[in-house]
This record gives sequence, C-alpha cells and structure tokens, in this order.
Amino acid sequence: MYDDGLAGLIVRKDETGANTDATIKSKKILKICTFKVRPEKRGVKLGELLLKKVFWFAQLNKYDLAYITTYETQVALIDLLEYYGFKHTATKDDGERVYEKQFSQKRLPATPEASHFDTARLNYPRFVTEEGVRAFGVPIKEAYHDTLYPDLRNSPQPDLFEALGMGTGPKRPGNTIRKVYLCRAQSNLGKPGSILLFYKGKSKNFPSQALTAVGIFEEFSVATSTKDLLHMTGGRSVYSETELIDWKASPHRPVKVINYLLAGYIDPTISLDELREHGVIPGHPPQSIFEIGGAALRLILPRMNLGFQT
Repeated sequence: MYDDGLAGLIVRKDETGANTDATIKSKKILKICTFKVRPEKRGVKLGELLLKKVFWFAQLNKYDLAYITTYETQVALIDLLEYYGFKHTATKDDGERVYEKQFSQKRLPATPEASHFDTARLNYPRFVTEEGVRAFGVPIKEAYHDTLYPDLRNSPQPDLFEALGMGTGPKRPGNTIRKVYLCRAQSNLGKPGSILLFYKGKSKNFPSQALTAVGIFEEFSVATSTKDLLHMTGGRSVYSETELIDWKASPHRPVKVINYLLAGYIDPTISLDELREHGVIPGHPPQSIFEIGGAALRLILPRMNLGFQT
C-alpha cells in the first residue's frame, strides 16, 4: 500500500525440489508468483523495497532458493534482479525466463575476482566479515535516522504482506536497499565493502543511543555545490530538494555523499552501555564517524541476528 491505495504487491509460494519450476532443486524454495508495481508509482523505488522484503524474508526463514519468472520485455525488473545476484537459469517455450538466487546461512567468503562490495551485492543480504574488513560507526541524529529507516520509526513490518509506506512518511520510500548518507565527516571509510554500523544518538523515541542498522559501504563523493549534491544523490536520496539545498554545499563547506547498501536492522539494538562494555565506544557518545577495531567488531557481529554466520 502507498498513500491512496495499492502501489505494489508480492505473492509468494513455498515449494520443494520435488515440485518446482526452478532448475536448482533445493529443499526449501520461495517462489515469487507475483511481483507488481503500479505504473504511476514507478520511479519511487517501490520495486526495490518489495525485493528487499523478499531477501530479508528468505534469509531469516532459512530458504535455500528464491526464484521468479518474467519476460525479456521487463528490462527494469531484470536489471534489478541481476544486480542483486539472480541468475537467468532457463527459458520456457513461450519465452518466459526463470531467474534464481541461492541463499545460505553460512559465513560469506571473500572472492579474489570481486570486491567485498560486489560480493555482498550479489549475495545480498549477506556480506563479508572476515579478518581485515574494516568497520565504522556512523552517528546519526533522530530526524535523519527516521528518514533513512522509517521501518524503525513506525511499528515493525513483520511479514511480506504488510502495508508499505503508508501515512505521512517520505514520498520516496526510505526503507529500500541502496541508500545515501550525507555528512561532513573526514573519515574515508576504507575500501568498498567496509561495514557501516549506524548509531542513533539520544532520541525522544526508541531506539535511543544504540546501534540500529548495518550497511555495506560502496563509495563516497564530495559535493562542493548544491548542483553537485542534487546530481550525486539523484535516484537514491530520500531527501527533498529543499532539504538538500539546506545543506548549503560549497567549496568551503563540502558535503560527503556516502553510497551504501542497507544490509539489515540490528535486532535487538545494541545499547550504549553494551557498546561501552565491549569497548566499541570507550567514552562519551560519538559525534562523528569512528572506526571499530577488529576485536570489538568480532564481539558485536554475532549480536546482529541477520540470519547468517558472521
């Protein structure tokens, strides 16, 4: 649902290897029977939002495979599927194509032929957590947090069929996968594939002073004008043009544009007291991006309950 009616719809079906059109005969299969977005609602990332629901549902419920059938004319859908690791595995006599994506609860290994980011993208929502992967804490104020992560502002959406984006939320859904974070921090965030752990500061509403979300760093750029900022955030930003203008990007006060994938929400959130106990935050609550050492990261990764070994 969205604003004044039904904007997007997914219908799913459980299958097994003994009764499926999938070519990979897995034990537990999720068939996406229907994947629809109303034409007038396209362009606001609803397809990506729906696909995120599929990914998280499949991962947390330990499916081995998800698949969908479509036709070659559905170019935008095919591009989206392939970006996140679906593969074209078969074509039926009538031209209908089968796209399949495997899931696993095992730790995701790095691959020499791809960056950590591309490995995470193709195996989404899993990501590489091996030794040497850097991690950063990213402080975020309540207002920005609510815009980027509306799922955490409102009641959680526990199932694939809950209403999507109703009410007074942003017109472009914030609870998609590909996101932009704006800041003026100096940190370079390491290589693509670094882990971003978002720390919500002191807030009126729960959660407050806690790690709430995990992302996978893609790249950053620097905007030195409003024109740059509008161009760099196009298609991903949940902020309005007025909000972007208010940043007043300039050569003297540039704005860092951080592109990343939202990999999941940390459930339950990790409180400031627990972060101090694990040595993640040794003193006062952070005001700027900070690096999380390997030992501290190893302590908090298992707490995230993301549906796979970290």
